Amino acid sequence: MIEELQKLIYPIPKNPIDKANIEKYLFKIMRTSILEKKYEIEIGPYILNFNPDNLKVFFETEFSKVEMSLQDIYYETSRPIETKYYCLTNEDKDTYSLDIPYYIVEGNIVNINGITEEHFSLELITNNPNLNITDGLNIPENFNIVTNKDNELTIAHSIEPNSKRTNPLSLFTTGTKSVYYDEQQDLFIKKDTYIDETYQKYLPNLSKEKEIVTFIYNTMKDFYNKYKQQ
Repeated sequence: MIEELQKLIYPIPKNPIDKANIEKYLFKIMRTSILEKKYEIEIGPYILNFNPDNLKVFFETEFSKVEMSLQDIYYETSRPIETKYYCLTNEDKDTYSLDIPYYIVEGNIVNINGITEEHFSLELITNNPNLNITDGLNIPENFNIVTNKDNELTIAHSIEPNSKRTNPLSLFTTGTKSVYYDEQQDLFIKKDTYIDETYQKYLPNLSKEKEIVTFIYNTMKDFYNKYKQQ
């Protein structure tokens, strides 16, 4: 029964969900589980809690989460973006050695219950003990510092889905060059790595996931309501 139900809800169907069969299999699973006093089961990326006093439905993958309990729905998404490199130098050259101080910048675009943000994690790689991670930075006022430890820094700012993505080069002083790491040559090549696009594709709305989680949760409630009437 669990395998049959999973086929209906994961992978997430593109067509309208089969509510009749989802209800049929879920009712059978609930009857069996409750008789066995097993109140929590996993169905693929879903976790269902049948406890009548604390009904919950979770959907969780590596980059997305939807949870429903007591009629409240919570969701979040996280989408990592490409890792970028920036050399801290005033020299204008075609290539740079890895001996030069450089920043590693990893981005992440998140949506937590409708609050959308872009996070940047920055790390300064240098052999110079006198250099601090903030020495080459010019962080705009609309960014908040989330963490600041040694030569690692995390900053965040609010975004809109249709806004253009931030160019990380704008976070640095003029003495910083956008580069690409060439693994074969083991050096940095001067290159503009900015991708001119909006945030939209990194902010999935999870509408079908939320629909499925909500339907399962309400079906679980209906099971108990029908049980009480018998």
